[in-house]
Parts: sequence; structure tokens; C-alpha cells
Amino acid sequence: MPSFLRQKISDYFNSDQAATFALDDVVRDLHDSFPGVSEEEVRAALKAKLGELSSAMGARLVEVFGPDLDQLEESTERIAALIHTSTTLPPRTAADVLRAAAVLLHAYLENFLRSLAAAFLPSGDGQSLNDIPLAETGGRREKFNLGELARHRGKTVDTVLRESVLEHLERSNYNSTDDIASLLIKLGLKSPDLDVALSTIAELIDRRHLIVHRQDRVQPAGSDQYVLQPIEPPDVARWGAAVTEFAGRVITIAFTNKHLAETINAALGKSASPTPSGT
Repeated sequence: MPSFLRQKISDYFNSDQAATFALDDVVRDLHDSFPGVSEEEVRAALKAKLGELSSAMGARLVEVFGPDLDQLEESTERIAALIHTSTTLPPRTAADVLRAAAVLLHAYLENFLRSLAAAFLPSGDGQSLNDIPLAETGGRREKFNLGELARHRGKTVDTVLRESVLEHLERSNYNSTDDIASLLIKLGLKSPDLDVALSTIAELIDRRHLIVHRQDRVQPAGSDQYVLQPIEPPDVARWGAAVTEFAGRVITIAFTNKHLAETINAALGKSASPTPSGT
């Protein structure tokens, strides 16, 4: 994972913002577990241990999102290398290298989204799974006969759900920010904090579409000619920064929403109960 992104996420989980977000859930959980201990006492006890908890949160973050962090590091390095290479080449060749970088960057973005979906969709509610066909039915989104389940005999429900999700994701793509937003809603990860990065990612997606389907050419108004569009290193660098920012924020939201409270609980242990006042 790029060191600056690792540092940004680490700084967040050491910040008062993350502490407040996490403590609200953990305080309620521990308060319910220890009758007679006020929420204020639980909160004070947790805040005193936040320094110890940061290392536990960092370790859990890497455990859960390690492969995604590796992909982000690889993406950043490859895109940066292509941008640098483009500056050493003749203009037309340089532009084609940058176009290739834009297409590759979008591929990394799609892979990141599929990885998130694979991690969280199998445990989602029925609504989030309704559009996913049963595994080994040829991708048909329709009701299936009971006999279709015969090929899955002996498997647990969780296994069938996971296989169905993974098979579906092999055919999935994210060709608009609406597609991305829809996925994030299903995963419970949609946040206004992502809007700025998504607006820049929309530019990347549109440009990738133009490159792949129109050879990066547009037809000016009143002309019968298609003109090759210019592309510069700062364009790709800006798109790459948006993808990295987006991925970092999504990882932060996912970890905070789905893993932070349990990580703090596990690190503290139920034995680390606060002492009721007056004892």
C-alpha cells in the first residue's frame, strides 16, 4: 500500500473523529455488558486505552484488507511509471501510453470494487442479493426450480451464496459512477465523503469509454471529421489520485462500519471492564 495512503488511514484511526465514531458503538455494547457502569465511565476507560488500541486496529486493518492494499500499491506504482515513461517519449507515442494508463487505472478500480463486493455481499441481506443469480445457472436472473439446487447438495447455504456472488462478479463491470454508487449502497458503504473523488472518477470512466470505443476521438460540432483528443500527464495523475483517495476512503468506511467496534472489543477483552464509580 502506498505509504502516504497507509499513513492517512492510520492517522484517521488515531484521530478524535474515528475514536468518537467507534466509541459510540463500543460504549453501548460494553455498557449493556456491565450493568451499573455508566456510559461516561465506559467512555473514559476506553479513551485511556486508545493508544494501545491503535496498533490492534492497524493489524486488523491489514488482516482484512491486505490484498486490497497490495493492489493499491501496485496500481499506484504502475500508473506512476507509465506517466513518467510518457514524459520521455515523442508526443504521439506519449499520448498513447497515457491512454493505456487510463484504461489500466479503470481496470484496477473495477478489481477493487469486485474485491469489496466479494468480501461483503455474501453476508448481505436478501435485498442486496436479489439481483445475483444462483451459481451454475448460466447467469440467469430468474426464479429457479428446486432441482437446480441438486448440484449444490452437501454445501452450506453460506457456501452457495458465496459461490453465487463470486460467479456473478466474474461478469460484473462498473462503467459509471451510478454503477459504483449502487454497489456501495448494497454494501452499506455509501457516504457523501466519496462524492468529490467520484466526480473525478466519472471523468476517468468517460475518457476510458472514449478511448476503448471511439479511439479517443470526438466529432466537433459542424465537422464531419473525428479529432483525436489530447491527454497530458497531469490528467492521468489527477485520475489516479482520485482512485487512490476513493479506495482509501472506502476502506476506512468499511473498516469503521464493519470491523472497528469488534476490533476494539477484542483488544479490550470483556475482562477489561471499567470500575463503577463509588466502589
